[in-house]
Amino acid sequence: MHMLSLTTHSTADMNSPSPLLDCGIDHETISLVVLCLNFVLFVPALLLNVMAAWISWHLKTKSSFVVYLKNLIAADLLMSLIIPLKAASEIPRKRSVRLRASSAAWSSTSLCT
Repeated sequence: MHMLSLTTHSTADMNSPSPLLDCGIDHETISLVVLCLNFVLFVPALLLNVMAAWISWHLKTKSSFVVYLKNLIAADLLMSLIIPLKAASEIPRKRSVRLRASSAAWSSTSLCT
C-alpha cells in the first residue's frame, strides 16, 4: 500500500508573491497611469456634462422620461466633479488623511447611488 505524505508550507511561503502570479506587472506604474488618466479625462468629461446639462435645461418637462433624463444628467455632472478629488487622494506623496477621508465619503456614496 502506498501512502501519500502531505507537506506543510510555512505562512511565509504562502504570503510571498509567486513569479507565476506576478506576470511582470508593475503596479506602481499602472496606478500612476490611472491617476494621470483621471486628471486628463476630467476636462472633457466636465465640458461634455456641462453641455448636456445646458441642453437639458432648455428641454420642456412634458414627460417622466425627460425628468428622469434631467436627473441622470445632474447625477453624472456631480459624479464628474468628484473625479479630481478622488484622483488627488490617490497621489502617492500627497496622501493626507483628510483628503482620503473626504474622497472616500464623497466618491463612495456617489458611485453607489
